[in-house]
Parts: sequence; C-alpha cells; structure tokens
Amino acid sequence: GWLEVKSTALFESNGPIDEVRFEFVPSMSAWGKLLTDEDVPEIWEKLTAATDPDISVSAILKADADFDLFNLYSASVPARPTPPQVPTPVPAPTTMTPINFSFSDDFVNDFLPSSMDEEFYWVELLSYREVADYNDGLVTTIAGESSDNVYKSWLTRDILPNIDGAEVIFRGEVKAEAYDELMVIKYPSGQAFKDFVLESDDLADKMIYRLGGLDSSNSLLLATQVMLDGIPDVLLQPPNEEDLSPDNFIFIDTFRIRDREAMAEFDELSAPIKAKNGFRAAGWLEVKSTALFESNGPIDEVRFEFVPSMSAWGKLLTDEDVPEIWEKLTAATDPDISVSAILKADADFDLFNLYSASVPARPTPPQVPTPVPAPTTMTPINFSFSDDFVNDF
Repeated sequence: GWLEVKSTALFESNGPIDEVRFEFVPSMSAWGKLLTDEDVPEIWEKLTAATDPDISVSAILKADADFDLFNLYSASVPARPTPPQVPTPVPAPTTMTPINFSFSDDFVNDFLPSSMDEEFYWVELLSYREVADYNDGLVTTIAGESSDNVYKSWLTRDILPNIDGAEVIFRGEVKAEAYDELMVIKYPSGQAFKDFVLESDDLADKMIYRLGGLDSSNSLLLATQVMLDGIPDVLLQPPNEEDLSPDNFIFIDTFRIRDREAMAEFDELSAPIKAKNGFRAAGWLEVKSTALFESNGPIDEVRFEFVPSMSAWGKLLTDEDVPEIWEKLTAATDPDISVSAILKADADFDLFNLYSASVPARPTPPQVPTPVPAPTTMTPINFSFSDDFVNDF
C-alpha cells in the first residue's frame, strides 16, 4: 500500500511527511539479494537525491499476534503459511546402515596438523531436511532438526565439557532462506578437536543422526580463525552505552571474495558510516578449511557484526554515500555464494564479541507496569486536531 499523506492531524512539528509506503518482502534473503544487485547503487542514488534523510524513515514491521500481512490493492490477501508442526520424535532404529563419513582431507591433513596449538572457531551453517533420511530405505517421521539435535546434545553434553577452553559461543536462527540455524563453537586447539571429537569412539554413530537430519546440499561446517588485521579501528571499539537495548542483534555475512583490493577499499570507506550508526565488528573470521560439504562453498570469510537496531540499519542504508561505497562490495564478492542475514539468538545465548573480553549485556525489555485506574477527576487539556485536518482535509 502506497499512501499519500493528505494532512498531519496531530504533532505537526514532527513532519512533514508526504508519503507512507508499505511493501511486501518475501524474506531477508530476498532483501539481501536486492541490495547486492549490481544496478542498485546507481538507482538508489535517485532515492537519496529525491528524499530528505533527516525526516524519512525505513524499517521492518513485526506484526502483533492478532494481525497478518495486508495488501490494499488486492481484495484477497493470501495468508502466510503456518510454521510446520514438528512431529513427535520417534526413536531411530536400533540398527542403522553404516555411513561412509569423513571430514574433508584438507581439514584433517592440512588444517588440523598446522593448528595443533592454535585456537579456532568451528562455524556451522545448517539447513535441515523436513524429515530425517538415514539412507536405509525406511521412512521416518523424525524431523531433520530433531535428528541433528541428537548429535548436538552429544557434543555439548558429553564432549565440550571435557575440553578446557571449549565453549558454544552462539546458537540461533538464521533469518534467511539460505540456512536454518547457525552454531559457533570455540576450540582451544586443533589437538583438542582431534583428541576429543575426531578420535571419539562415538563420532561415527552420532554422525548418522547428523547426516540424516541435515540437508547436505545446503549446509557448511567451517574451521575458522579470528581476523586481527585489516579491521578498521572504529569497528573494534565497544558499543556505545546508549546503543545497548533489547533491539540489538548480530548480522552475519559469508563472503566469497573475488577482488581483495576492492574488499579492502569497501571496508575502509564503509567503516565510518557503520560506526556512526553504532555498528561494530563482533567477529570477522577467516575460513581456513571447509570440514564438511565442500561442494557448497568455497567461503573465504564469515563476518559477524553488532547492529544496535533495525532503525540504525535503516539509517545506514539511506546514507547518501552508501550506494557508491556498496558498489565496492558488489565488485569484491560473489553474490551467488555470499549470504547476508540477521541472526536470532536462542533463549540461552546472548550477543558476543570476539574482540572484547567483556561484552555488555543487553538490557532486558522493561516490564509493563500493572495498569492503574485513571483519576476520576483530571486537569482539562487544550487539545485540538490540526486546523488543516479539521478545516481543509
């Protein structure tokens, strides 16, 4: 619905606004594809020239529970599909077909031997089958995610607690079509991974559940290390205290870089605008090896960035310098492999920052106070809708 503002009925000093436009967006992934289209920078310059950035606002809307999407140009608006019900987990067969499983040769024979004493971050970008498939010819009603949870429960309960310095840094939903879930695990060394995971007697059995639940055509398991060079200093500063709120979120970019010089130029030019709007580097990771599902890459970098709010993101996107600067990103990366998405943390996880030993906690949402009955007598106010609204519109 594109709406022309005919009159500001109240609070005139906060305007004027000429139009209010509502647009349907299929997904964050679709939005990311639009923003990385090669024609967008030149076209969006017209928008920058046409509108006043100090008054204009862009934002995502989250409908209240009682409301759905709307379309003022269509009498019938298709309802959004309801999320599928996860079937009640059914025990997997007690005898399962053995799998020919191994991590990639590059990971086992190159990365691990070279990182025996080095800390690294294991990044899992996961897509799930609707129902698990154990490659045994049997039909199951086990949801793919439930099957993979068998593996994840084993890892987080039986393995990681035994490794000094290992921890799950983050786990959450990826708000994009590309993946369903992201998990980031810190390992103190390649030696620890080799001793406790790779050489575990239970690994092969647990991987049956993992491979049965994952969509192998659209998942990635990556061994990465924190980038320390090439990150603009302004993005390494702690978030401003006034930017901390329940609206904070982490944004992820996975990049296949085809022009390093253009990428460095983009980082240098974009950093001041990002910092001005409260963005910070939460963790830029260099991919050292694709440990599993190599055919779905290659990915060169995984970047996590702190974003204060959707409003801050909207202000960044409408900055007059963004179209020209973001052309550098388009030139630097492969849009067919690179993915950008918002992350929604699971209940047990908060934001993280790999460059700061102490990450300020986000304030919890304020509790709505119990309504108090209004006084039976109240001071009269001098109130009226605007003269334009009452006498003209």
